[in-house]
Amino acid sequence: MSDQERPPVPRRGLLEELFDRRRVGVVLGFFLVELGLFAAGLLTPVSASTRQSLTQQAGAQFAPLRSAGFLPEVLLIFTHNLTLAIGEMVPLLGALLLVFSIYTTGLVAQALVAAQGLPGTTAIFLFAFPYSFIELSAYAIAAGAGLMVIVAWRGKRLRREMTVLAVEGAEVVGVLLLAAAMETTTTYSPLLGLALWVPTAPALAGLWVVARRRGRRGAATGWPAHPGQGPTGVPAGWAGAAGRPEDPRAKAFEDAYRESHPGAPPPAEGEKEQDP
Repeated sequence: MSDQERPPVPRRGLLEELFDRRRVGVVLGFFLVELGLFAAGLLTPVSASTRQSLTQQAGAQFAPLRSAGFLPEVLLIFTHNLTLAIGEMVPLLGALLLVFSIYTTGLVAQALVAAQGLPGTTAIFLFAFPYSFIELSAYAIAAGAGLMVIVAWRGKRLRREMTVLAVEGAEVVGVLLLAAAMETTTTYSPLLGLALWVPTAPALAGLWVVARRRGRRGAATGWPAHPGQGPTGVPAGWAGAAGRPEDPRAKAFEDAYRESHPGAPPPAEGEKEQDP
């Protein structure tokens, strides 16, 4: 098939880019890594002196929250978390920052719980509250965005990726603001914090359904993996979904058949294998 006869390659919409299977997989991968890092921080043996130091540092950091009202507390938590997320969007360095920050958070959580006379692993119950999942999701989106910038640069799609990066940055801001409001609500009333699962669980389930449908739609449409590929992802000079090169003999037979049978449908697949 010549370049003139080849159908135009469809351009991905922004939603298709955001819900691309590879992009969603990267975010989910980072989220699972975060869970593992937090658990590792809880399980790492820490000396009594180190626990005391971590507790003092956390106390100094959280001191402004104790005297703040609801909105000031939301803003303090939000600005702190947003600073981390912005750093995590930096390619390569952001992934390292995510590893360090989440692991350290696990260590601090262990120290704070141990200061109350409880086993450090008790801090895993923080995930009984939905704000923990929402906050970690924002960090996973941020780190995933940084990684996808590298993928786009290698695939020569960096300009398009900048638009997606801007949207993902706005997503991170919105998700972290929501997480900060939920966390502040939980500090005021743990029961109300647990009740936030009522709207959160259906919202997460709906987002998962949308992501799966968008991913299937992109696969069915046959979005190209990178410029220079056809709608099925096969290089432009190749024919067939299997990626086999076009047979010159079959092409010559088809041209001769059309000349001798004007207006007739193209020959069947089996007929193409016979010499004209």
